[in-house]
Amino acid sequence: MEYILFALLMKHAVADLLIQSLRPPGDKSKVFSKTNFYHSADHGILTGVVLLAFLIPWELVIALAILDFVLHYLIDWSKTNFVKHMNWDRDGKAFWRVQAFDQMGHYLTYMLLIVIINVISNT
Repeated sequence: MEYILFALLMKHAVADLLIQSLRPPGDKSKVFSKTNFYHSADHGILTGVVLLAFLIPWELVIALAILDFVLHYLIDWSKTNFVKHMNWDRDGKAFWRVQAFDQMGHYLTYMLLIVIINVISNT
């Protein structure tokens, strides 16, 4: 399972840093944000690819990819709205502290996926 977790963390870097850097910046604060939708879809799709590579059953892959999409969307939406509410900008220390919690939320998502895989594969 540690290999799956490692692969999910590498996937996170690709989607959060590499792919996101190729798109124009957008507003993730709206409930139905196209920017957040595409970004979270990158995460969900790549999570599916990672899990398929580890031969996880496709039904579970689809469910976990959707879960990753939804949780990523909500984490980024929440962070964006909190930062906006506090009137912080990306250059301040406070933003980067919130960013740390944002990343912890994403890492917890991957731990949740691993727990679900473990529970289902041991039943």
